[in-house]
Amino acid sequence: MATKIIINRKGEFINRGRPCKVIIDGKESEPITTGNSGEYIVDPGVHTVQCKMRWFMSPELTVTINEGETKFLKAQSAMKLYGVLYIILLVGLFSPMIPALKNNDIVLWGRVVVTVIFLLYVIYYLTLGRKSSMILQPDTDNIFN
Repeated sequence: MATKIIINRKGEFINRGRPCKVIIDGKESEPITTGNSGEYIVDPGVHTVQCKMRWFMSPELTVTINEGETKFLKAQSAMKLYGVLYIILLVGLFSPMIPALKNNDIVLWGRVVVTVIFLLYVIYYLTLGRKSSMILQPDTDNIFN
């Protein structure tokens, strides 16, 4: 029986069109697309695993694998609030089309605040948080564990 690492990539709205490169012990392996998994045959021992998507990446995860063992990992985006903030931003942008909200100062300031929060969130993950914008962790929800 082969010693393997299987990485499941959750199907997510964010980064859905980008393949996730898998790096095992500093060597690039086959990428994983959204909602799929990748199976990588490795030697028994200690390995470092990392996922990358362009300049976004996960921290390195150290995995110890015994002979004939299979380790299940999952990769996903760390940007959990992206979808919620995106929807709130869209509602804020289209709120002037509602006649009752057109000349309301509170709605205007609310739109400004939400837009600034959204931009700061995105800018953080594009700069300082780019090395932790993905999560790579053991897959405890896997039915084969």
